[in-house]
Amino acid sequence: MPSQPHSIASHDYSSVVIGLHLTKCAGTSLAISIRDALPLSSSYICSSFTNNIAESREDFSERESADIRFIFGHYVHESLLAIYSDRPLYLTIGLRHPVDRAVSEYHHLCRVRRDAGLPVLAAQAFLEERQNTMCREILRAFPSYSSSVNANAKDALRAIELFDVVYDDETLGRAMSFITSVLQIAPVPIPRYNERFIDATVESYQRAQENEVLAQAELYFAEDLSLHSALQSRLEGCDPSRSQIESARAAHRRLNEALYAEPCASFRRHTAHYFVHDLISLGRASVLRSLIERKRAWAAELETTAAAFQQGGTH
Repeated sequence: MPSQPHSIASHDYSSVVIGLHLTKCAGTSLAISIRDALPLSSSYICSSFTNNIAESREDFSERESADIRFIFGHYVHESLLAIYSDRPLYLTIGLRHPVDRAVSEYHHLCRVRRDAGLPVLAAQAFLEERQNTMCREILRAFPSYSSSVNANAKDALRAIELFDVVYDDETLGRAMSFITSVLQIAPVPIPRYNERFIDATVESYQRAQENEVLAQAELYFAEDLSLHSALQSRLEGCDPSRSQIESARAAHRRLNEALYAEPCASFRRHTAHYFVHDLISLGRASVLRSLIERKRAWAAELETTAAAFQQGGTH
């Protein structure tokens, strides 16, 4: 029988939930619902640098980490375990059947490329670039568990031992209930975001490429398939005990003494690297330059204002 989610201390408002969002695994719906149910200062979504700036949301480095109770996104990193090691900490991750996930991501990237003025993505290029995406993104977040340049299920499963809840599309509600219980907020509805869209002008080509993705999925996502198969009991709600999770986290800490000594700097480097990587890889270097200029202009305005205060010219 599936186990019940771990017991949560009643009215423990110091608890932190960290959710690793694997691409096209129902994370956007959950993240936005929880974020909007919390005060602005209590959540941090680390998936899109551009969205955070467009929505005037401060970066992690610009905020008091002690105020944050919900962190979610593609660029969660193991350094967060060190940053919040003195608070009750709960980790969640969503999965999806690898073949279905791959097809969904293929169409998603075609839409992103279309919006950036780029041509439809060829299936072979997608398969080579995004091979074993789930294992890769888990090990991107927990690089200390990576034993090879090629992401594999065995290493990813070691990282999963740190997580309290593993869910998928069918058990998203269970994850939502767990998170709202930890954060002591009322249950919230789960909307749907990023629905599949195919541009009619290139539909026949894109459908043909989709078929090619399907035909080669078992080859290019073999490790993801192994991972998904190995986690079936977790997806059904058979979570490890709290003591097992804490034991895994203690082992993680012993493995990462240097990381625990300087976790904030590690997290800043990690997010900066991948925010920039994604913008450039999608042909959006001009967007990156614009964002940098906006940040510079804002910093310059702060310096001017600070100088005026110091000179006694502004009250």
